[in-house]
Amino acid sequence: MMTEVDYIILPEESQNENEGEIYSDTINRPKIYFSFFLIGIGMLLPWNFFINADQYFKSKLKNNESDLKLFESAFSICSQIPCGIALIINLCLTNRVSRNGRVISTLILSTICFIVTTVLVNVDTSAWTDKFFYITLGCIVIINICSGIYQGTIFGITGAIGPRYIQASITGVSFAGLFASITDIISIAIGNDIQIDATVYFTIASLILCSCIVAYVYVSKTPFVVHKLDGKSEMKEIPSSDQEIGVFTRISMVVKMIYPLALSVTSLYTITIGLMPAILCDIKSVDSDNGSAITNKYFSALTGFLIFNVGDLSGRVVSGNVVLVGKKGPWLPLLCFSRILFIPLFGLCNYQPRRYFPVVFSNDLYPILFNVFFAFSNGYLTSLCMMYGPQLVEPNLMETAGATMQLFLNIGTGLGAVLSIILVKFI
Repeated sequence: MMTEVDYIILPEESQNENEGEIYSDTINRPKIYFSFFLIGIGMLLPWNFFINADQYFKSKLKNNESDLKLFESAFSICSQIPCGIALIINLCLTNRVSRNGRVISTLILSTICFIVTTVLVNVDTSAWTDKFFYITLGCIVIINICSGIYQGTIFGITGAIGPRYIQASITGVSFAGLFASITDIISIAIGNDIQIDATVYFTIASLILCSCIVAYVYVSKTPFVVHKLDGKSEMKEIPSSDQEIGVFTRISMVVKMIYPLALSVTSLYTITIGLMPAILCDIKSVDSDNGSAITNKYFSALTGFLIFNVGDLSGRVVSGNVVLVGKKGPWLPLLCFSRILFIPLFGLCNYQPRRYFPVVFSNDLYPILFNVFFAFSNGYLTSLCMMYGPQLVEPNLMETAGATMQLFLNIGTGLGAVLSIILVKFI
C-alpha cells in the first residue's frame, strides 16, 4: 500500500539563528558551481576522446579486416546499450546504494580502463589484434556502465539540490564536446603521429576523471549539499508510515508527473543524434573544387563539430540567465518537437553521398546558419527540460526525477542512432 507523506514546516523558534547562513550556498556558490561544471565535463569528455581516436584504432586493427570493418558499429553498441541499462539500474539503486559509493566507484573503474587503454597504445598488438579488440570492447562496456550510473547519480543529486547546479553540470557536458572538437582541429592542423595523439587523448581523459573524483569529494562534504541531500531543509519530510515506497512505484509516480518534459528531451536527442554527426558532418562545401583547406580539410570540423559545440554551449549558458518558456504549458514540448523541421533543412543541403533528393540549399552559408539555430536550440531546450523536470515533483522525489530525465535523454540518443541510419539510406 502506498504511503502518504506529510510535510511539516518546522517553527522558526526551533531552528538555530545561523542555520540559514550555514546551509546556504552563498559563500561557496562559485566553487560548488565550478565543481559540478567539472563533474559534467567528466560525463562526456573521456568518451569523446575515445571516439576521436578512430584513426588510432584503424591503425591498430589494420591487420584484421573483419575487426576493422566492425569496430565502429561494435563501439556504438557497446556504449549505448550498457549505458542505457546502467541508467535503469541506477534508478533501482537510488535508495539502496549510497551516492558516494556509486560516484566514486564508477569514476575509479573508468580511470582504470583508460589507464589500460593508454598502456595498450604503446604496446605492439599486431600479433594479437583479436585479443586487443576484445579487451578494448570490454573497457568500453565497463566505461559506459560506469558512465550510466555516474550520469544518473549526478543528475539525481543536482535535481535534488537545485536547477542552478543542473545547469552547471549540463554546461560542463557541452564544454566537453567543444574541448574535444578544438583538440581534434588542432590535431588535424599539426598532423601529429597517431600514437602520440591517442596517448594524449587517453591521458587527458584519465586526468579529467581523477579531477572529477576530487570535485565530487569536495561538493559532497559542503554543508549546503549535505543539508539538501540529507533533508535538513526547512521543509521536513516525515512519513506517516514506516513502510517504504517501492522502487517501481516511485519511478511510476515520477514519470506520471514529468512525462511531458521527459518525452520532450527524448525528442530533442532523437533529432540531434539523428542528424549529428551522421548528416551534418558529411555536408560538403559547394566550393570544394577550389582547393582551399577551409572548404576541404577543415570544412566538416569547423562547420559541423565546432559550430555545433559552440552553439550548444551558448544555449546552455544562456538558459541560466534568460528563460523564455515556463515549466508548465505546451510551449516547451512544442518547441522541442518542432525541431523535426531540421531534418529536411539539412537533408536538402549539400550532403554527400545522396541518392534521392536534390540539393536545394546550394550555398555554404545555409548549413552554417541552420547549424547555429540547431545547436543553440539543443543546448537551450535541453537545459530547460533538465532543470524543470525535478521541479514538477515533490521534494522527496526530486533525485529520482533528475535520474529519470537522464534516462529519457539516453533513450533519445538511442532512437537518434537508429534515425541516423534511416536518414543516411534515404537522403
